[in-house]
Amino acid sequence: MDYSEKILIAAGLLAVLAAPAALGHGPVARNSEGQVAAARLFTSDSAPDGLVVEGDRLVGLRFRRTKMDGGRLVATEETYERRGTYVISSIGSIPDAIPGIPMKGELFAFTDWDLGRLADWPSVFSAGNVVTGKGNIVASRKHATHVAERMVADLRERAGALAQQVAVAVAAQPPHEAAADDALSARIRARQDAVGYPGDYATWIARVTPPDLE
Repeated sequence: MDYSEKILIAAGLLAVLAAPAALGHGPVARNSEGQVAAARLFTSDSAPDGLVVEGDRLVGLRFRRTKMDGGRLVATEETYERRGTYVISSIGSIPDAIPGIPMKGELFAFTDWDLGRLADWPSVFSAGNVVTGKGNIVASRKHATHVAERMVADLRERAGALAQQVAVAVAAQPPHEAAADDALSARIRARQDAVGYPGDYATWIARVTPPDLE
């Protein structure tokens, strides 16, 4: 990730902004050349209040200051904007209704409440508050871990079954003639030469991976 970019996270009554050190806030991390690699600014006592949209694109969020009054958290009249390259939203304990997804009371109507699965989207798993309806971080982490482990097991099972189908299909094919194998190998080498593949995958992928994906 390019750490000069800003990431806005709106989660309940806490606003978090990951921003460059040029803002003058937060701890700073520098790379080997002394350049700023990352910095963080945490802004509390703020609640998401609206979107900042320019040219049909979301470019930031508007926040409203909050304060404690008589033991209760109340909103003030003060608002401010924060802009960022990415905006990540936490939906909280109770999900917003999404067109096309049936609801059961305030929650989605999961057909599998253990893994948060929906009848029409069998490959989609849900975890944490959106399933439990509880704003408990410890419980959400445990549930997310459970779902992740089951997802991995499910994917491995599907991959194993698919691999077996491929193996059966390949075994049923007539053996290749030596000339056909040589021709295929020649085509492979020609394609590798065309894209500059040196024959070593690790070296090649390191050379062609864009900097922002490293």
